[in-house]
Amino acid sequence: MREQRPDLFEHSLQMMMVAVFLGLKSGLGERDCVSLAAAALLHDAGVLHMDPAWMDPLNKVTGVQRKHLVAHPITSMLMLRDAGVYARPVEIAVLEHHERMDGSGYPRGLPGADISPMGRILLLAEVVAAFYEKYTDMPAQRLSLMLRLNHRKFPAALVAHVLPLLQEEVARDSALMPLGNDATRQIDLLAEAFTYWEQLKAALPEGVGTKAPAGNAFAFADSRLLALQKALIEAGSHPQHLGELMAQLQGDAMGMAEMALVGREALWQLQSILNACHRRWPQLSERATPADTAVADWCDWALRRL
Repeated sequence: MREQRPDLFEHSLQMMMVAVFLGLKSGLGERDCVSLAAAALLHDAGVLHMDPAWMDPLNKVTGVQRKHLVAHPITSMLMLRDAGVYARPVEIAVLEHHERMDGSGYPRGLPGADISPMGRILLLAEVVAAFYEKYTDMPAQRLSLMLRLNHRKFPAALVAHVLPLLQEEVARDSALMPLGNDATRQIDLLAEAFTYWEQLKAALPEGVGTKAPAGNAFAFADSRLLALQKALIEAGSHPQHLGELMAQLQGDAMGMAEMALVGREALWQLQSILNACHRRWPQLSERATPADTAVADWCDWALRRL
């Protein structure tokens, strides 16, 4: 990795440092922290078998490439197992580093109760490291907003060790880049996404939406979109409630920047719903049922607009 993918090597080192910090804060002993460090260093070993093009931010990962991306925790775990020198908890943690506490992660979609303690540390460390690698402008503020907006996805006890550090960094940073110019467009796009979904639901034959069995595409998309709207309401950032606030924030660069950051995170979550629908139900394009047609139409809209 160090020779062929120095960027991935650097990411693994950064993640190891964050993971060990969280492990120490959680009271792990030295032996467990050694295992945790190994898991963090090797969590993306499977990426070495993927096309490097997926790392290009201009490359939109779809289809087969997305399947490879989703499978890389499994590949990493199998590589560790083949090595025959790592304990079982290390393998499991590597497998779980993209899971989420609300069950929306991958590759297995585990709920928080089924994610190992080391896996919980890795899934948060991955996100922390990724934000500081991806964003050069306001990474602390972006990460803080994302964690607060997605409090059901990440282990609260571990997030509590991170948020105070982020707030200190935001307070120290006197050169925050204003992003408010994006806020209005993002709010309009969110409103369009939610409105279009409600229109698709309303057009379904009577009872189709309410009788959708748990675990199908319609139930998944509906629950995820409702959960995102609820999170935005809790954050005071739902598009329906922002007209007056936006008027009040005109001229407030920091306030508009925070609104834009919330909008970016919410749009990213819309993209994740689209990706999950394509990954779990590739047959949606066949539009075999009215419910499948509604989801496919919404996904087509999201693919064009996001």
